[in-house]
Amino acid sequence: MNKYLLILLFVLANNINVFSQKDYTQLFYEAFINSDMITWKNLIDEMQLNQQFRTNYSELDKELLIAQYGYIAYCIGTDNREEAEKYIQIAKNNFQKIIVDNEHADFYAIISTIYGFEMYLSQFKAVYLLYKIFEYQNKALQNENSIFVMVERANLLFFTPNLLGGNQTEAIILYEKAASTYKEDSLYVNSWYYLNLLRHLAQIYEKNEDYDKAQNLYKYIIEREPNFKWVNNELYPAFLKKINH
Repeated sequence: MNKYLLILLFVLANNINVFSQKDYTQLFYEAFINSDMITWKNLIDEMQLNQQFRTNYSELDKELLIAQYGYIAYCIGTDNREEAEKYIQIAKNNFQKIIVDNEHADFYAIISTIYGFEMYLSQFKAVYLLYKIFEYQNKALQNENSIFVMVERANLLFFTPNLLGGNQTEAIILYEKAASTYKEDSLYVNSWYYLNLLRHLAQIYEKNEDYDKAQNLYKYIIEREPNFKWVNNELYPAFLKKINH
């Protein structure tokens, strides 16, 4: 074997070993609370490179898909359509690889929302995409007690117009159930997904003028994570200004 090829294989093997030893859950959590989406993007690109050299399913694949979901939502929120479309396609390709080895409800829940992001950006494909969204949502419901299934089902109900089956009241009940399940099962430690769920729920309470619930939840978020910049520096001060005006 060519010695240069041997060197390349050695370098790749060592890189994969380094990747597998990283605590990506913690790294994504730190990026999230610091609103550091540059680091977030670098992490998912690094994980994507690592995935190309794996032949079997790994928990890193789940971490990557969820992180790509979060990055796509961020891109849409900042009107970066081209970047969102790029990572939607990457995430869909990852899902197709994952599902061969692991038909887990969580993956169906996450991919259904990624298809929802695509429908938001490509409304001319709405009929096809809506079919895929409901197909994957129905598969996700094989495990209704999964936190990801509850949250993504709630997202579908919350953001879908009532005429198409949306129901914000039912969505809030599911969000609250998911938040309670996270807390009771002690799964919320260093989970950006959990913090984001609480943030979203607090903003819903605020929008619905349920100010007591909103304030209590904002305070709980800050108590749980005092360094959460988005809530500490933006959302909670703006909320206090509103109710004290």
